[in-house]
Amino acid sequence: MNLSLWQKVAALLGLAIGTALGAFVSPWLFEGALANYLRALDLDVAHLGEAHPAIGVHEMNLGVLYAQRGDLDLALEHDQRALALLERELGPRHPRVGDALNNLGAVLTDLG
Repeated sequence: MNLSLWQKVAALLGLAIGTALGAFVSPWLFEGALANYLRALDLDVAHLGEAHPAIGVHEMNLGVLYAQRGDLDLALEHDQRALALLERELGPRHPRVGDALNNLGAVLTDLG
């Protein structure tokens, strides 16, 4: 499939907006959001393998979800997994590693 530049930009914006909106899940929607995030993670692990960078993005999304709920210990676990996977698979200077570092830093700040 040959995507135009505008189609690529639109796809990236959709991903960014979807990720940002995931951070604002209402508490009463948490269980449904969690179920969807876990299902997406399972599907990608099955098709891409556990070491694919997309799995690191799923881990970051789960970390954000748990942090929004106030479950900082689980958020920390997911953020640490995301960082380790993304650094290993993409290298320490990749922008996604920066995203993982920011998420981890936020959780550590909240933990005090």
